[in-house]
Parts: sequence; structure tokens; C-alpha cells
Amino acid sequence: MIDVPRGVKALLYEEASLKNWVENEVLSVFTKWGFQKTETPAIEFLHVLSKGLEQNDLRRIITFSDPAGGGKPLALRSDVTPQIARISATTLKNRPAPIRLSYAESVFRSIAPGSGNRMEVFQAGAELIGSSTPETDAEIIAIAIESLTALGFNDIKIAVGHIGYVKETIESLGLGTESEKLIKQAIRKKDLNGIAKVLNAKPVNEKARTAIENITKLFGDVSLLDKVETVNDKAEEAVKNLREVVAVLERLGLGDRVTIDLGEMRGFGYYTGVTFEGFIKGTGRSVLTGGRYDKLLSAYGADRPATGFAIDIDQVIASFDKSEKRKEWSSTNVLVIGTNGSSEQAGRLAQELRKSGFSVARDIIMRPLEESLEYARRMKISYAVITEVDGKIKIIDTKTGNESAVETANLLSDPASFIRI
Repeated sequence: MIDVPRGVKALLYEEASLKNWVENEVLSVFTKWGFQKTETPAIEFLHVLSKGLEQNDLRRIITFSDPAGGGKPLALRSDVTPQIARISATTLKNRPAPIRLSYAESVFRSIAPGSGNRMEVFQAGAELIGSSTPETDAEIIAIAIESLTALGFNDIKIAVGHIGYVKETIESLGLGTESEKLIKQAIRKKDLNGIAKVLNAKPVNEKARTAIENITKLFGDVSLLDKVETVNDKAEEAVKNLREVVAVLERLGLGDRVTIDLGEMRGFGYYTGVTFEGFIKGTGRSVLTGGRYDKLLSAYGADRPATGFAIDIDQVIASFDKSEKRKEWSSTNVLVIGTNGSSEQAGRLAQELRKSGFSVARDIIMRPLEESLEYARRMKISYAVITEVDGKIKIIDTKTGNESAVETANLLSDPASFIRI
């Protein structure tokens, strides 16, 4: 059987075109905000990549040995952020802060049989290193919103939380390691019965109990931040920090895009401050995730704060279908067809049209004209330009079937008047 491994696929025509369009639109937004594109290696030393990953993520690394390097363990890139952290802490260690880096890369992760997950995931992301102010967190969230807006989405919500609030609330219970693990699992699943089971198993601080029982309900608009009760000063500081970030977003006119989720457990051992997820109306899964990871660079020898996010390009493309905003695949603009011995003229015309900025293909197979036109329609080529030996040209709009005749000189003097892309 000729096939590919489960969880990967080839992208053809429309999918490849759409993926490239999404990447280009998002990277253009990053550039406008002053971010510089970087490309990271697909293969890393396992021990280097592992420094920046959570325990759960370590189990998903795809590893192999380096036969040319004495069998050293290698790993496929499973997360770009640790790579950016390594680069910032080493190669860019003398660059003044803040450092703004962006990327569009594939990441590779092992998957469980039957999970339906992807082994290769396409991402585009932005990382801001060297600043821990509320304005920094707000900037990253604002860029995330603008990225989705640039892709044509309008009904966008960013669910914002703070991992510091969750950590302090859980730790205030004074649970042992195993019970703390169980309570984290229950909170992650929004399992109220599971939370109650852990809390009832041993005596805990009453204030902390109430906070944990309410933590899965702490989802709503920004007014929630004025009502939430905190278990200690550190938890209060986390809520205060979140208020400050939201205030900056409101000043930027983005307050209506923000919801609060103080029970978010994603990246518990990885993130250190504000976290967020991006959602599009009509889709159940987030299309982007991000947050502050101030301790990550220290794993690579530099003590620098950082925050960032990654867009799941596959999920964005799936969201186009559901929201009916899918950008129509546009392939070649023009198919030039030489008839009645006009092959030489057709070749010259194609070259001139390319110089004018059009994407032009030649019909290099000798076949009846109708077959050439059917090829253009099936390949979604917008126009067929048919040449004759006498210099006459016929232009056919493959969508509407409209035809027009024009002299070669007139077409080349103002091609945009005849070929409207």
C-alpha cells in the first residue's frame, strides 16, 4: 500500500494555496508590529529541546538517533517557542530588549492511534522577549486579534486568564502531590464531582475550598475581575496584573474582544503569568494559544521575561469552512493557448504578461481548443488567452464565458484593462 503515516498529509492546489495565503497574511501583520521573521531547524538535540518542554509534551516528542554524530539522541521540532528561547538566550544574548521574533513553521508530535490528532501541525507565531509590563502582554494579545481580523474573521473572542491565580489557589489547599495532581485534572476537565471528591478526602482551608469550588465558574466578561475573591497576596497580584492588561486592551479599543477565564489550566508548568486562547464564532476549538513564560529562557542560560502566541493554521483553515469565509483558491491568472501554428507568438505573449505581473501558464499539450478551455476551468485559471498567427488574440473569461477580441499591441499596452484579477 502506497500511503503516508497517520497524522500527516500532502497539501495540493487549494489547500497549499490557502495555507500560504494564511501564513503571508499573518506574517504581514507581525511585520507591521515590528517583528522579524526567523526560521528554526526542524531537528534539534533531544536534551536541548527538552529543556523547554512540559512533562506532557516530552512524551510527544518524536526522537531518533544521529548515525553521523555517534548515535546522539535527536528530536523533531515539537514546539517553536523553546527554540526561540534558546536563540534569544544564546545567539541574541547581546541584542537589546525587547526582541520581537516571528515564525511560520511545522511542528511534529507523536499521536495516539485513533486520536484523530495531527502529527504535523502548521503554526505561525510571534514571541516578544525582554519585557514584562502589562503593555507587553496587551501588545501580544492585540497582535493575535489583528492576525485573525486580517484573515477575514470578525466575531473573535480572546479568553484571558492568569496561571498565577490558579497556582496560588491550588497551592493554598495544602494538598499532597497526588491529591494536587487529581485536583488539577478535575479543574482542567471542569469536573465538579472530581473537585468535590478531592476536597472531601482531607481537611482543607475553608477560604481555599470555596475558591477552588468556584474556579470553574470564573468565566465571563471583564467585570468578573472586580468580583473574584483571592486566597492570598500573590493571587491578588495575579488578578491585579490581569486587570492592568485588560485596561490596556480597552484603551486600544479591543475590550469587546476579551472574556475572562480564571480556571484555565493549560500550560500549568510552563506559563508564569497571563495566558490566552483565541476563538472564532462557530468553532469549538481554539485557533490560537499563548501566554507569558518568564522562566523558559533561564533553562537556556538567560534570565529574561517573555511572552508570545502561536496560531494553529490547520484550525484556521477548518474555521473558514464553518464560517463561510473561506478564501477562494486562485491559481494561475492566465492560460495562453497557441492555435494554428502560433506557438511562438504564444510563448512571447506569455513572457510579456508575466513581466506585467500576471501568473501565466502555457498550454503545452497539443489538443482541441475545447479541451484546453476545460483544463483552464477545472484548474480555476481565470482567463484563457488564445493566439493566432495573424496577431489576433481572443480572451475568454473562464467563469462567465465572456469573450473579447483584441490586437496583441493593445493587450500588452494595458493588460489590466482586459485581464481583471
